[in-house]
Amino acid sequence: LSNISAESSNGSIENTGAGNVNFQSSRLVLNAQSIGAVNAVQTNTGLLAAQSSVGRISIIDRGFADTIGNLTTSKGGQAVSGINSSTDVSLVAENVRLDSSVRALTNVAISAGSHLAMIPGGNIVAGDTVSLEAGGDIYKTDVAVASISPNLVIDAGGRLVRLAVPLVVNSTNIAAQSRTDSLNLRNQGSTVVTNLTTLKGGNTVSGVNASANVVLDTAGNTSLLSNVTAGGTAQVTSTGNLSFVTGAVQAGSLANVTGADVIGSASSSLDIAAPQIVLSGNRVGSQATPIDTATQNLVGQASVGDFVVRNSATVLNVSGLSGVNG
Repeated sequence: LSNISAESSNGSIENTGAGNVNFQSSRLVLNAQSIGAVNAVQTNTGLLAAQSSVGRISIIDRGFADTIGNLTTSKGGQAVSGINSSTDVSLVAENVRLDSSVRALTNVAISAGSHLAMIPGGNIVAGDTVSLEAGGDIYKTDVAVASISPNLVIDAGGRLVRLAVPLVVNSTNIAAQSRTDSLNLRNQGSTVVTNLTTLKGGNTVSGVNASANVVLDTAGNTSLLSNVTAGGTAQVTSTGNLSFVTGAVQAGSLANVTGADVIGSASSSLDIAAPQIVLSGNRVGSQATPIDTATQNLVGQASVGDFVVRNSATVLNVSGLSGVNG
């Protein structure tokens, strides 16, 4: 199939017939004021680049795989890098591979029927929310930042990790889940674990959860407004303070929780529940706000202050427990 370049510097590119494939080609580059603002433009292409100067971009690709890359328009000679919009981006495809950036001043919503992969050079930037949905895996093949936005919601049918490479992000409010496997997130800023709704499927994602294992690393403070839940092990690490607000850490086997100061919730609600708990920080809990746990095995350390835990289990095996005043 040939290459297609569609340009409309003073207007939009629209789909006037719902269900029709508008563009079918090996490579497709679109440049207009808006693209699919009323009805999503439908494509069947291998390599796609698109940009809008005024309105949104909405594209549904009907092929097996859609790679987002860099192309140049044939007439205007305009270089188009990935997908970028002056408002928001919506992309739906079976398999999505990001070789370049997807950028929007407001929201980016990507929904893949199977997998969403980001290789080196591929990332997502949004001024408000990044929403990622996939029936299979969502992953990046390197440790460069995959996503930057104030709000991040991820709903993966498969894994949120490949070959132990974490998905590195920079977001404040985060909700993410792996429905059938494991999740590995590393946030470069402070994290608020909360509940968010995906922009395409409308699914509410509660906190950070996985049917297998969860790893959540934060370079900053972590506030749990919702739960971190793992069917297997849950590892929650924060270089700053880790605060239980209205959320907890729950694990099927082991919960490993580390923060600068680990601060219990103001209520007596459960903070950590797992058969085995490893808990450490400069200070862990306080007499006013102990860390409320439910476990049979506890290993813990407070390196400079109190270690205060209130456990609900009737049998508690303690090892390696130490605190300066606790």
